[in-house]
Amino acid sequence: MPEDVRIAKLIFDPSGYSVWAAGDELEYIVSLDPPMCTCPDFSFRLARGRPSPCKHIRAVLRAAYWGEYGVIHEGDGDLMAMLTGIPQRSPRR
Repeated sequence: MPEDVRIAKLIFDPSGYSVWAAGDELEYIVSLDPPMCTCPDFSFRLARGRPSPCKHIRAVLRAAYWGEYGVIHEGDGDLMAMLTGIPQRSPRR
């Protein structure tokens, strides 16, 4: 079994889009379809040509199966900032 990893499902409003976050500080984004994680270990596995689930993917699979995860609601602008690393400004009125 993988080590204890903190897991949360991030749900973005109003779109309803969701992603998983994993790690001590929820610092990694995890997708289950296709399996992908933003952690360095997963990138290293891909670079070696032997992609296999890292501990974060395994932890998300376990948490999703057992329903043992937190839920965090964010705005859609936060999704774009998270994915691009660029803070989003509110639209001008």
